[in-house]
Amino acid sequence: MTDRVQLGWRVPRKSWERFVEHVAEKHADQSLYLRVEAESAMMEFLDDEGLLTEAQDLLEAHTDLSTLSSSTDAIITDRYQGGNTKLVTHRVRADLKERFKKFADKHDAASYGRLLAAALDTYVDGGAARRLLNDVERLVGTATTTGSTDGSVENVASTSADPGSTDESVENTLSTETKSATTSGSRPDPMVVADAADEICDGDGPGDLRMFPEAALESAIASAAGSDDEETYDRYRDPVLEQLNAGEHPHTDGMYITEWAREEETLWADLDKAERLILLRRWAVREAIDNGERQSGFTYTDVIELFEKWAKAGPSHQYAYDLMEAAADEPGFEYGKHSVGTQSPKLLLRVDVSKVDQSILDWIDEETGLDRDKIGVVADVTSYSAGSSPQQEGAADD
Repeated sequence: MTDRVQLGWRVPRKSWERFVEHVAEKHADQSLYLRVEAESAMMEFLDDEGLLTEAQDLLEAHTDLSTLSSSTDAIITDRYQGGNTKLVTHRVRADLKERFKKFADKHDAASYGRLLAAALDTYVDGGAARRLLNDVERLVGTATTTGSTDGSVENVASTSADPGSTDESVENTLSTETKSATTSGSRPDPMVVADAADEICDGDGPGDLRMFPEAALESAIASAAGSDDEETYDRYRDPVLEQLNAGEHPHTDGMYITEWAREEETLWADLDKAERLILLRRWAVREAIDNGERQSGFTYTDVIELFEKWAKAGPSHQYAYDLMEAAADEPGFEYGKHSVGTQSPKLLLRVDVSKVDQSILDWIDEETGLDRDKIGVVADVTSYSAGSSPQQEGAADD
């Protein structure tokens, strides 16, 4: 899943309010689309395809447009000095933010926030294409009012008027635009992405979405794109998941889970060994309290079942033994071969609730509401001797 980071830049409040109004006019649920439109504004301002930059360079090469261009540094940032600002906290693609910062540094922008404001204003005013058109209109206006006979201006006019022109740069520009037109259909439409994401949310805010099945993703893309063919689904699947900050559920086939929901869930795949040990101790104590026992023992299969119950998946046999042995390093826990009644000795992780660290009992109180004061003190019916750990049967480690 694509990494996203918070923008964390301040922009003039007026620029942000204009942008919000612009998004609200286009979409009923502006909260869902603000991030999409902000990313679109940033990408368009960067001109990833390079077509507008090529057109700008072509004009500047044939005219004195460089002295008129609205893309000069002073015009981009100086007009945003002073006034109330708004902190933009929306999360965007990490790579996009980094490229935007590099662009700002390259053009000596006074601040990232001011350049972002320029991108938002440009987007609201019609985009980079409109900015280029404004440059052309000013060029024409300047030539008209000054009566300029600058040869470069005449060259542009004559090139446009002469249908048989073979100016190489013009031909290159036209061929580039034609190529773009024939391939642009393969690029995901941001509005289709946003509409599909909105349908999956089903009227709820994106922050309320936790999990959804693959069938819902397929249906939403087909509805938004107007096509249910496999190529369309493949083209929009990842962008829609990125829009929702969602990815494949690590333990449930055919299900997707959002990033924020995954952060709240305890999933085996997201835990490191230290976290697994902490949780194993907690869950073992909880299980003992649930059963009204002061002392309890857990086999490797019991440990696997604990993780499957609370973390949706569990360790291999050998890794379960490794966790049991490591968990015994804390007070109240023992690991060894124990005899229970007349049964053959088994490797157990044993817990004595009365001896475990206070932090575990505090967690029990806070997370479960179980009252440890009401735990019945049961007789230790087991007789065991803990010796050196025997070799377990070989099994694949995790």
